[in-house]
Amino acid sequence: MFIKKHGIFLAICLIALIIKFVLAAQPTSPWWDPAIYVGMGKYLFSSGMFGLWEILRPPLWPIILGEAWSIGLEPLAVAKVLVIASSLATLVVLYVLGEKYEKGVGLTAAILLATSPIHNFFVTVPTNDIPSTLLSLLAVYTILQKRYTLSGLLAGLAFLTRFPHALFMAPLGLFIVIEEWPNFKSTFKKGLALTAGFAAIVIPYFILNYIMYQDALLPIKLGRSIIEGNPDQSPFFYIFYLIADNPLILLSLVGIIVFIISIIKTRKKPEPLFTLSFLCLLIVGTYLSQIGHKELRYAFPFQPYILLFAGLGLSYLWNLAHTKKRMLIAVSVIIVLGFTNLFAYTGRAWFDLLSKERHDYYAFVPPKARTLTTAPQIMLFSDAKVVGVFDSWENGSVWLQQERETLEYVSIDDCQIFCRSGNCEKQKTAFFNALALGDLQYQDSDREGKCTLSVYKLR
Repeated sequence: MFIKKHGIFLAICLIALIIKFVLAAQPTSPWWDPAIYVGMGKYLFSSGMFGLWEILRPPLWPIILGEAWSIGLEPLAVAKVLVIASSLATLVVLYVLGEKYEKGVGLTAAILLATSPIHNFFVTVPTNDIPSTLLSLLAVYTILQKRYTLSGLLAGLAFLTRFPHALFMAPLGLFIVIEEWPNFKSTFKKGLALTAGFAAIVIPYFILNYIMYQDALLPIKLGRSIIEGNPDQSPFFYIFYLIADNPLILLSLVGIIVFIISIIKTRKKPEPLFTLSFLCLLIVGTYLSQIGHKELRYAFPFQPYILLFAGLGLSYLWNLAHTKKRMLIAVSVIIVLGFTNLFAYTGRAWFDLLSKERHDYYAFVPPKARTLTTAPQIMLFSDAKVVGVFDSWENGSVWLQQERETLEYVSIDDCQIFCRSGNCEKQKTAFFNALALGDLQYQDSDREGKCTLSVYKLR
C-alpha cells in the first residue's frame, strides 16, 4: 500500500540516488573548501599535530569529518556519503511538507530538486552546503509541527554547520508572531522555546570562542569579511543561474501570485507552510542575494522554498486545466526537464579530473611535516601539518618570515597565486629570495602544462 501510494516519489529517489553515486564516484580534482574542512578535522582530532585550523569556518562539519578520520575512515568519501544522504533526506522533507498541503505539490518540489544539475553536482564537491540546508529545512518542518524547542536546536546545528543559516531564526520567529497574533502570551512562550533551543547550541560555542580568541564572534566576523568581497556581482545572480539550472522554477512566480491573491481574497491567515516559505525566501534569499561574494551553492538555503512555490504553481495550473491540457502540461514538464539535464550533463565540463601529476604533488609532503602551501588539498592526501595557506607571493613572503625557524616544506601551485598589487614579478623574486635555502624536492606541470607544481624542503 505504501509503495503504491508513494511509488512515483520512491522511483524519483532511486533515480536521484543512482545519479548522485555515479557523480560522486568520479575521480575529480578536490576543491579548496572540502580540503580545509578535512584538514580542520585532522587538526582537531590530532591535537594540532596534523592539518590546519581556520578560525572563520563553522565547526560541526570538521568535527564529523575529523571523527571519521580518527577511526580510520577516508574523510572525503565519508563526506560524499553524508552529502548524498542529506540530499535524499531533503527530497523526503520537501515531499512530506508539500503533500500535506495538497497532492502533487511536494512531489513537484522533490522532482525539481532531484533533477537540479547544480544540486547533484555538489555531491562531487562535499561541502557543508547540502547538510546545513537539510538542518534548516528540518527546523522549518518541526516548527510547523509546533515543536519549537526542537526547531531552535536544529537551526542552531544548521548555524554551526554553515553560519548564514542563523538567518532562519528571523523567519521562524516572525512566523510565530503571525500565527499567534494577537495572543502575546502564546507568542512569548513559543518564541522563548524557539530561542532557548537555538541558544542551547550557540551559546556554548560563543563561550568557547571567547576562551580561545577573546572574541565570541570572531569566526563570524572573519567569515563575513570573506563573503563581502566581489561587490560587482549582480543581486540577480542567483535568479539567473537557478532559472538556467531548471527553467521550471519560473512556476514559483505563479505559486507566489496564487499565495498573495489568496491572502487578499480570503483576508484570513494563509496556509502556514507557504507563510513560512515566503518569509524564508524573502528574508534569507534577499540577504544572500545582496552579499558581495556569490557562488551557486550559496543559493541552497533558500532553494527548497522556491521549489515549494513552484509545486504550488504547477498544482494550480494542473487543477485549472482540462484533461487534454493536463497532458500538454505533463509532456511540457518532461521535455523541459529532459533537455535541461541533457544539456547540463553533456554540454558543460562538470569535472576537473584528478591527474596523476596533481595526485603525486598533493601526496608528496610527508606526515607531520610543517608545511606552507598554496594548495590545502595536500591535507586530503597527506597528514602534513599545514602552518599556513597563501594566495599571493607577498603573503607567502610574510609567512616565510614568520615560520622560518620551524618550517620544513613549502608547496607551491603557481596557478593558485593571484596578483592584486600589480608588482607580481617583484613579489615573486622577493619570495624566492626568501626561499633561497630551500632544496627543490619535486617539480612537475599539470596535465595541460599551465601550472607548475613544486615542493621545496627547507634546510
